[in-house]
Amino acid sequence: YKNRYIVTPEIRELYSNSERQKELAFFTVRKGCKELPTFYDIFQMVCAFDHGSKVKDITNKLKLTNIDEKKLVQYCVLKGYLRRVRQYPILLYDVNESISNGEKMLNTKNGKKSFKEFCDGTNDMDNIQCASTDSRLNSMNRKQQSYDAFSNRKYQINDLPLLTLWK
Repeated sequence: YKNRYIVTPEIRELYSNSERQKELAFFTVRKGCKELPTFYDIFQMVCAFDHGSKVKDITNKLKLTNIDEKKLVQYCVLKGYLRRVRQYPILLYDVNESISNGEKMLNTKNGKKSFKEFCDGTNDMDNIQCASTDSRLNSMNRKQQSYDAFSNRKYQINDLPLLTLWK
C-alpha cells in the first residue's frame, strides 16, 4: 500500500474501449460483492493516481467497497494504464560525519559498500534494500529506519539529509 503509481497516457485506450472496461470490472470486483463496480467508479480510482499517489491514500480517500484495489493496480500496471513511481535518494552531505566517526558500511552481495555510495540518485530504495545482505538493515528499512553499526544507534531515514527523485 506504500507503493506510488501514476497514470500513463494509455489510459485513453481504456476510456474508449468498452470491452476493456467490462474486463476490468470483472477483474477488479471485490470477492463477495454481488454487484460489479461501475466504470465511473473504476475510472475515478485509476485517475486518482496523479503525481505518484500511494495506493493507501487513494483507497482511504475514495472508500469504494466493491473494488479490489490490489487487483485494480495489478491490472492497470500490466495493461500500461499505471506505472510505478520509484524513489531515488541523493545524500546531500556526508551523513557519516554527523552520525558517527566511522564510515557506515552495508554488507552487500559484492562485499561492503558505504551507505553514501548507494544514495547517488542512480539506485532506487528497492535496490538499496535488496543489495544489502545485512538482515538488520533490511528489516529496519521496512520500517523506514536504517542502522548505524558503529555507534549501535538507530536513526530515521526521514531524518537523513536526502533529496528524493521520483521517476
